[in-house]
Amino acid sequence: MLVLGATLTASVVPAGAGSTDDKAAQLQKSLQARYPSAKIESVRAITEIPGLYELVTPTEIAYVDSTGNFLIAGRLMDTRTQENLT
Repeated sequence: MLVLGATLTASVVPAGAGSTDDKAAQLQKSLQARYPSAKIESVRAITEIPGLYELVTPTEIAYVDSTGNFLIAGRLMDTRTQENLT
């Protein structure tokens, strides 16, 4: 399980700001600043779910909302196809 050490609380990306790539880069920078000991390799938009971003570390994948205020650890499933999207 991703251990970042604290609860995410501050807003990271203003609504409607820039492209999804810009938002992902802003999220990665902000989350890395909040959790300097975490090795965040990448953050990318999940196209199937607007406002959800995949966060990749060397040991796991987690998800954050577009504000960076909420983190979800676990599998992401498509209930229609029962496909694991993680």
